[in-house]
Amino acid sequence: MGFKDFVNKVQKSTKDYRVARKKLRESNAAKRREEEAAIALQEQKEEEAEELRIQQILKGKIKPITISINLQKGEIAYLSVPADRTASVERVVETTKGKSKKKGVIARGIVGGVLLGPVGALAGAATAKSSHTSSTTQQVFTETESIDSGTLVLTNQRVLFMGNQVLPMPYEQIIAYSFYGDKFNGYKFAPKYVEMYPNETFVIGGSSPSEMELYYKGITSNLVR
Repeated sequence: MGFKDFVNKVQKSTKDYRVARKKLRESNAAKRREEEAAIALQEQKEEEAEELRIQQILKGKIKPITISINLQKGEIAYLSVPADRTASVERVVETTKGKSKKKGVIARGIVGGVLLGPVGALAGAATAKSSHTSSTTQQVFTETESIDSGTLVLTNQRVLFMGNQVLPMPYEQIIAYSFYGDKFNGYKFAPKYVEMYPNETFVIGGSSPSEMELYYKGITSNLVR
């Protein structure tokens, strides 16, 4: 093989290599585009399915669930989430301050080496009597504490909290409500109802406030009896 033939062969090999690299890059790029398109399509399908689910719930098309307690006649449960019941609790702290104050002290002294008083060393002075006085103050602190733990249930008649105590909250007795919070401080449901504790709130577990609010609106708008 001559030098020229060798050069031509090297050039051809280089060209073939570059063509192969280009085809590989184009193939990989096409695969990435296909994968990205498939992911986008899947995300679109999931968004559409979620939107459909939300609309179904808002229309009251909710599947009933089974809970562990007997409900009232005609009552149906639709959502159950773990929750802590919290409220503002007053704590009274008492502080007692005391001091001793001497009274009726008999002075003692020695003049010229002679103990004053006719009785001498044994009765040269009377022991001073003292009385103890004290004062007590009270300070009231208000703290938000968990007062019960259990489950919040949404039915077609009421919101039901099941903990150490069972708290029924019929929808017609709930004056107002709000859902708020975040994953760091906890998601919260704050109903306003008759005879509630100060700042009473339910910290929701395993659910976002928007999810529970979604069910609340769907139930109260379509299913309350």
